Amino acid sequence: MEKLIIKYLTGETTVEEAKMVREWALESEENMEIFVKEKNLRVATMMPDVEASDSEADAFVDLLREHDRKKPANNSNPNKIRIWVTAAASVAAVALIVLSVSLSVFSAKNRDLKEELAFITTQQLSYHQNSTPYGVKGKVVLPDSSVVYLNSGSSIYYPSKFHGENREVDFTGEGYFEVRENSAFPMKISLSNGMSVYVKGTTFNLSSYENDRSLSLLLLSGKVSLLDNNSNEIVKLLPKEKLLLDKTTSKISVIRPQDIVPTVGWKKGWLVFDETTMPEILKKLERWYGVNVVVNDSTIMTKTLTAKFREESLSQVLELMHRISLIDYTLKDSTAFLKSYSKR
Repeated sequence: MEKLIIKYLTGETTVEEAKMVREWALESEENMEIFVKEKNLRVATMMPDVEASDSEADAFVDLLREHDRKKPANNSNPNKIRIWVTAAASVAAVALIVLSVSLSVFSAKNRDLKEELAFITTQQLSYHQNSTPYGVKGKVVLPDSSVVYLNSGSSIYYPSKFHGENREVDFTGEGYFEVRENSAFPMKISLSNGMSVYVKGTTFNLSSYENDRSLSLLLLSGKVSLLDNNSNEIVKLLPKEKLLLDKTTSKISVIRPQDIVPTVGWKKGWLVFDETTMPEILKKLERWYGVNVVVNDSTIMTKTLTAKFREESLSQVLELMHRISLIDYTLKDSTAFLKSYSKR
């Protein structure tokens, strides 16, 4: 929800997303408090020469006015509405509104909000997003010195400094995580399907591409839990266990693979196929080499491949697949055209 709130405050949400944020914020005082804190953070971290747009200020004020109307009559205060209505579009004016709301609307939790505001004003927080395009791998060091190795086509979104109860990051793609141990300050990795991974000090490989039908999580050391959309624990893994989640059926299975190289080999440059189906082979080739693959004959899609490659070019991989009578191919620029095998 945090990411969606940020989009709402910057005017980047769709109509449906904006409606979702507004309904969520109006559900409870706690939700509205979180919303206001995000606004505080945005105001505190904006550059001095940047001004908030009229539409952004109006949207913020409208939501707070709606919240005030929903409160019991004996809690209403016309002075608050008067303050909100006169909100200007400048950063200073928006900051004044945020401070007024923080200290009056939520007076019951005044002290906590003051502490949060004090923290925000003394820390120049910002968010970072590191992405690796197809054909490229990368390495990211998080603010707590945890390390994440990114496979091709992956992305991680994280703050410049962790604060709050969790070390929270957003992730999509495939990554090898070496999370620094801190049992009092766990890491929560939010995924695009609404689920999250909860860890305290752990080494694991996580694959959760948006366009994949399955999610996989191989635990190498420590402990890790998979949480559902409501942050309820679904399953907890032990070292050497691998979780497989079918995104279509939501079926979960846990196995103990004899060989972990097919899962983590990519980190050391190995492209590994282990009875891999053709659709999965093609996805890996596109991500690994940064190319497009066009299938001209659907009959090849039922075939499988077991093989290991390291430092071989795309043409060498395709040539091997041809020699074992798997496919025929043509390479043109950055596109590979595949069809059923035929002797040359």
